[in-house]
Amino acid sequence: MTHPALHDLGVAQLATELRERRVSAVEAAQHFLARAHSHQHLGAYVALNEEATLAQARAADARIAAGTAG
Repeated sequence: MTHPALHDLGVAQLATELRERRVSAVEAAQHFLARAHSHQHLGAYVALNEEATLAQARAADARIAAGTAG
């Protein structure tokens, strides 16, 4: 990965990475899910739905590929 760690990016920067396909939504989702698991001792999340998160990321990647993402 040649860009900064995804968790160090601002929202606008992450959106640019996604739009320009330097990172996929699935990659971003996996990164943030892994990060949530590695920091679960903080108690920041009540629950994580990995299946739904990854399904939404796949759908976002499809919209980006089709040019219909917002």
